[in-house]
Amino acid sequence: MDKSNTEELKTCLLYAKYDGMKKFKAINISSLEFVDNLIYASMMQDSECNKKALKEIANENKNISLVLQLRYKGRVVFATNG
Repeated sequence: MDKSNTEELKTCLLYAKYDGMKKFKAINISSLEFVDNLIYASMMQDSECNKKALKEIANENKNISLVLQLRYKGRVVFATNG
């Protein structure tokens, strides 16, 4: 397979922030809780399907200005608009 034409999906950590928060925090999407220990943070691939789902979640929570980020090795690879 020619790797030059395919982009490898990255497994990322999910971060979130809403009105009143100064910084993004890792989040466990199953329990809807922010976590300090990254072992409990939700992980997902940076696929177009996942990005679309995160955009929908952010749009459904515009009233609290929810912003979601996917981070890979500490760098933001995707973010919803706040």
